[in-house]
Amino acid sequence: MDRDFVRAGDWIGKAYVLAASRPLLWIGVSALYLALVALLQGLPLAGDVLIILWTPITIASVFKAVSDPRPTELPLARVLRAFWGVSRDRELRFPVIRAATVFLGAWVFLSVLAMLLRVDSLSFAGLFGHRSLAASALIAALLVSFWSLQIAVILTAFYVLAGIVLAALKPLDALERAADLWRDHPTAICTLGGVFILPLIIAFYFQPWIRGLVGIVTLMPLTLAVYISYGALRPGSTA
Repeated sequence: MDRDFVRAGDWIGKAYVLAASRPLLWIGVSALYLALVALLQGLPLAGDVLIILWTPITIASVFKAVSDPRPTELPLARVLRAFWGVSRDRELRFPVIRAATVFLGAWVFLSVLAMLLRVDSLSFAGLFGHRSLAASALIAALLVSFWSLQIAVILTAFYVLAGIVLAALKPLDALERAADLWRDHPTAICTLGGVFILPLIIAFYFQPWIRGLVGIVTLMPLTLAVYISYGALRPGSTA
């Protein structure tokens, strides 16, 4: 377990070093993605669906751009390739879209579960607003359980996309590989979720500008951390 924590810390450190070495790519892709999210969120229901379907394209595009650096490429072209490049790649486009469709189904499931558990209506104010310790403990347990499920689904999606782009796996094979990684390295992968995804989830309980700031700080490093960890955990790797 200690080794997994050290491993995860190494991935996180390398991800921020890699992101900082390419600040235009980090800020550019993050800004484009957050701007798209802000635009689509204005569309009732369809906006959320489009965000879920587009997000895997950007994640996969970042994986592809980082794994295929082009030193002579213009900065703007590099940012655009990392934002939507996979959508123009004939070999990767359809596997990523198929995976995105499955992720959409997972998002619908989580949304329905949130409504059934009334997690969507809970907030930190509600968590600390009860005089009853038992009520506060129940709300905390519901939030932590639901956040854990969200983190697991999101990280699985990232690792499936990594398998499709970096290992040329079919979506089902990539899902099987992601399950193997969860089985063999749960502590290391959960650490990535706690560092990167949990702040994003909590940020949604605050003002939009806070969400945007947290998104810029975490989205690209999370993608790069998954990229680094996938390479380190691939069969035959000594990392």
